Amino acid sequence: MNLYPWPEYQRQDYFSKFTSDMTIYASLKDPAKVLAILKVGGGRIYSKSYEYFQALNFGPNNRLNGFRKNRYAGTSTLYGSFELKVQLFKFNSYILPGPLGISAFYDAGKVWLKGVRSRTWHGASGLVYISCLSNLFILSASAGFSENETMYYFSVGTKINLGFNTDPC
Repeated sequence: MNLYPWPEYQRQDYFSKFTSDMTIYASLKDPAKVLAILKVGGGRIYSKSYEYFQALNFGPNNRLNGFRKNRYAGTSTLYGSFELKVQLFKFNSYILPGPLGISAFYDAGKVWLKGVRSRTWHGASGLVYISCLSNLFILSASAGFSENETMYYFSVGTKINLGFNTDPC
């Protein structure tokens, strides 16, 4: 039985995957001085063959700051993170107005790859400094520590991220 009537879908080199994630934010009052964040996600590739850049991975692209991008890649992945943000104080100056806070996180994830048997879940922890300038820009600097490396990330705004790796290799 032919499920795909069009010739371009009868080839065996198609690529299909499914990914999903969820983030839960919890605080005891509004506006929150303490905020707990729980992130979970995962995915699976259903194609028989795929290129390396199509592999599933976890890291900064999933908002997990303790890992280098594309460090662990495979056909299936499952990851989670717990983060606790605390607002320390609020500046009322003309130069740098806005709240200042810190955050601590723990990230964990696993990648499965056909032919590789591993029971290892990879973990990372770290700290983040957060400053919101005039309620317009968010400046953050984070340090993430995993088994083999230390990652430093600096970000301005929401999606402009710069990562630095201290791994000598």
